[in-house]
Amino acid sequence: MVKDLAKLLTNKILILIIVIILTMFYWFEIRPSMIRSDCYEKALGFMESSFSRNSDNSSLTLEEKVNAQYSAYNEAYKRCLHKNGLSN
Repeated sequence: MVKDLAKLLTNKILILIIVIILTMFYWFEIRPSMIRSDCYEKALGFMESSFSRNSDNSSLTLEEKVNAQYSAYNEAYKRCLHKNGLSN
């Protein structure tokens, strides 16, 4: 009877440890990866939409356009990461 109880307790502790390890793996590896992927898509969409709406971009040189697009993308990406609890 005592051996069965000890074995049951050992199995429960083992299952608890496995659940904790899997939860930590999800929280620290999978979740941030999914957030970064989502933020990439959102920032890219924001950059594309903000520059397709602006008609005053015609006076900019190509280098200025690229720098402005990169800046808009980078800011949107950082804002999205911050909103979701990650830092860059």
